[in-house]
Amino acid sequence: KPLLTDRHRDARLILARSHLRIQDAQWQNVAFSDEACFELYIQDNRNRVR
Repeated sequence: KPLLTDRHRDARLILARSHLRIQDAQWQNVAFSDEACFELYIQDNRNRVR
């Protein structure tokens, strides 16, 4: 699975910022589903999360 590109990071930041002002009551109407796989590895003596 490839790492995020700069374009992907920018899109996620825009999405997050667009939802900053949503009230708690509005979040009660949102269904969250998430499938995430995290893999820790070391490359060039730096820890990375993928």
